[in-house]
Amino acid sequence: MLRSLQAAGWSLDLASAADRALFLQVGIKAADVSNPAKKLPLYLDWTDRILEEFYAQAREWQETVRFSFMDWCSRRWGAIPPV
Repeated sequence: MLRSLQAAGWSLDLASAADRALFLQVGIKAADVSNPAKKLPLYLDWTDRILEEFYAQAREWQETVRFSFMDWCSRRWGAIPPV
């Protein structure tokens, strides 16, 4: 991927913290948007895992900051539509 970017004229300096962060963000985004293209069992497993991560982050935020504005990020409101 890096060679393809460089061949297209992009400059990416992995010694730079900002460029490394951007590279990782792009990789995470690509993995995220590719999820619906996976086979259904893998897609559903990934969806369950990412929801668990969201719920855990919401719990941690609420316990640490003692502020609850993330009701949408709770099992009470979160649901996966039936396929």
